This record gives sequence, structure tokens and C-alpha cells, in this order.
Amino acid sequence: WLFGSIALTVNNVSGPGMLQISKVVQEAGWLAPCLAFVLVCVVSSFAVTLLADTIARLPGNDAHFNKRVEFSDPFRTLFGPKLFLFSHLLYYLCLYAQNIASIVATAQVMDAALVDVAGRTWALQLYPGAPHCVHWQREFCRDGPGDDDCQPFEDTPDHPYGGVVSVGYAVTFVTLMPFGLLNLDENIGQQLASFWVLCATCVLFSAVCLARGLEARRVPAVGAGF
Repeated sequence: WLFGSIALTVNNVSGPGMLQISKVVQEAGWLAPCLAFVLVCVVSSFAVTLLADTIARLPGNDAHFNKRVEFSDPFRTLFGPKLFLFSHLLYYLCLYAQNIASIVATAQVMDAALVDVAGRTWALQLYPGAPHCVHWQREFCRDGPGDDDCQPFEDTPDHPYGGVVSVGYAVTFVTLMPFGLLNLDENIGQQLASFWVLCATCVLFSAVCLARGLEARRVPAVGAGF
């Protein structure tokens, strides 16, 4: 259970923001992001330590955490039902926002993979106008196929898309929706598999970075975008 909890935590904190770290460092420099990471790490460590201590002190629990306690349970015990409901709402809003960002990023990756295979991807455009089918290919990017920041179905002056349901989103939905019907105990196997895939991906990414080398002059301490 300990390793499963660690894997679940790592999977949750490793969200779509990781994909933007390299771009942030290139634009803002390495100093500000590193200081922000250290600050968040310290504050988060204190917060989780205090939360764990609070859970251990709940009635019927102890330092070995023999009692199963959910995130919002301490608020109900210590502050009453109103703050319990408020903390529950904030917790679900946080998960909701994180899931939306993760689903969008995953759908874009699926669409990009389809473009690499078939040369284009398709979607059902819901608005503006009546629903109709549209397609996207790398030539539609603002700066052409070499635009690294271009994402599938990103609005451009020549190709405004509005709201779409893409093939990548549909594949993501069909693939991941069954896991959403399981509780944490039932999908711990998938969480462990995702954890090991994440570890392998990070190792591969680090190996590629070391093989190519780091051009320090291209990554200043303070960038123009800070």
C-alpha cells in the first residue's frame, strides 16, 4: 500500500504542466523557475506534514494511521459540517481543473500522433455555426509546419475552429473512461503501470538531453520573458 500511495501521488502531481517546463525555462530563464520549484516544495512539505499530523490526532486514529481518513474528514471533525462541505468543494474543483487540463493535453497528443500517421486529423465542430466535420494538419499552424508551439485545432486567422470534439478526444474518452468508473483500490494496477511508464519516459528524456548536451548560452539565468 505504501508504494501504491507513492505511485498514485506521483501520477497526480505529474500533470500537463510538466510539458511546459522547458518552454518556461527558455523564456523566463532558469533562475526564477528553480526558485519557484524550491519554494513550492518547501511550502508543500510543511502543508502535508501538518495535514498528516492532524489526521494522526483524530479520534480513533494514531501515529500508524490505522483509521482510514479521507482528505476532508479532519475539517468535519475539527471545524464542523460547513467547513467540511467547503473543503470538499474546493478539493473537487481542484481535481476537476486538473483533470480538464490533463484530458485536453492527452487529446492533443492523440491528435498529433494521428497527424504523424495519416497526415491530418478530424473533428466535429460544434460552434460557431451548425455542427460539421473539419480537419487539421500541420500546414495550418501560424508559422507553418515547423511551428513547435502549434497545437491541433488551434485557432488561426485562416482556420478558426471554435468548439470541437476531435478524434483524439474520442479515442482518449473511449480508452480512459472505464478507469474513471473504478475506485482507487480497483485501479491501483493501472496506477502502478502508469508510474513505471512515467519513470521510463523521464529516464529517456534525461538521456536524450545528456546526449545532445546543454547550450548554456541559450538558457540564461533571467530570460526576456520573465
